Amino acid sequence: MRVAVTADLHLRESNPERLENLEVLIQQLLSREIRHLIIAGDLFDSADKSYAQFDSLAQRYPDIQLLIVPGNHDPDLLQEDFASGNIQVFARPTLKPIDQLPLLFLPYRDGSTIGETISALPDSERLRSHPWVLVSHGDFAAPRPKENGRETGYFPLTREDLTRFKPVRVILGHIHVPNRTTGDVVYPGSPYPVTSDEYGQRRVLVLDTKSAAVAELPLTHPPVRVRAEIFLIPDGREEEQIHRQLQSALAEQGAPEKLVVQAVLKGYSASRRKARGFVEAYLSEGGIPCAGIDLESLRVNDQESLAALADTVRQRVGRLELKYEEAEELRREVLEKALEIVYGA
Repeated sequence: MRVAVTADLHLRESNPERLENLEVLIQQLLSREIRHLIIAGDLFDSADKSYAQFDSLAQRYPDIQLLIVPGNHDPDLLQEDFASGNIQVFARPTLKPIDQLPLLFLPYRDGSTIGETISALPDSERLRSHPWVLVSHGDFAAPRPKENGRETGYFPLTREDLTRFKPVRVILGHIHVPNRTTGDVVYPGSPYPVTSDEYGQRRVLVLDTKSAAVAELPLTHPPVRVRAEIFLIPDGREEEQIHRQLQSALAEQGAPEKLVVQAVLKGYSASRRKARGFVEAYLSEGGIPCAGIDLESLRVNDQESLAALADTVRQRVGRLELKYEEAEELRREVLEKALEIVYGA
């Protein structure tokens, strides 16, 4: 059986598009014959609870089971808050088998840790006797406020907890930005951007209840916010540089239905005004909304002799053989530091 998993929807009446996106998501799952959707915390936003609207949505789709773990934004969520029969709220730690795979649904607990909460369960030691999956809402390792809606750390899980209790898979809510599915701890991320500085393609996870493996189901209906970092040198071909780097940034997103681009220009330019105009023209011609153009890190320098040297430096840095997973980011950082030397910045 395949079970979908998402988190951090932050539903609220003042943002009706979030509920609309959830409905499209449910329709996509049903079209793929996926009939279980786990929501790993923060289904609702604490500032504005829209229980009635969600309840009505669930009643329109009785063929999907909605399994909800309360998070730090909705810790008081209860089964009694809903009338629909296909909603199940795990207000207390619950070990529930789905197609013979045991899933431990662990709601957020303020002031506690995931390890402490599991230890307090009557059958905590028996968990290790068979494969099981943990579904909860909290931080793994260090808190990451840039990736979780600017919040501090909550309900932590440690590597020692994994070693002690040995879940075959951990799926956590709380981090809005999706992470890789290759590790033993996976964040599905929000199914749409919740804050203005959340970027990239959104997804839900699909859990295989036979193997406990997880796969991605990319979502094309939410808006995809793209943060395109563009690095320039004043070589007389700045428009070409901007077009090439924008094309690359957009190509990485596949083919979503909605794109919104924020451009961040760095490096050196002969004219900040012209650079801005090149970005605006490119996006306008493509019919792509622009969320802003950040020129704070773009400096003006039109010395031809330095531009020629900068071009040589860029070519040599581009040929560096870097055997790192984040090689492109490291290469860009090396180039930025080298050009600071060239331009005396």
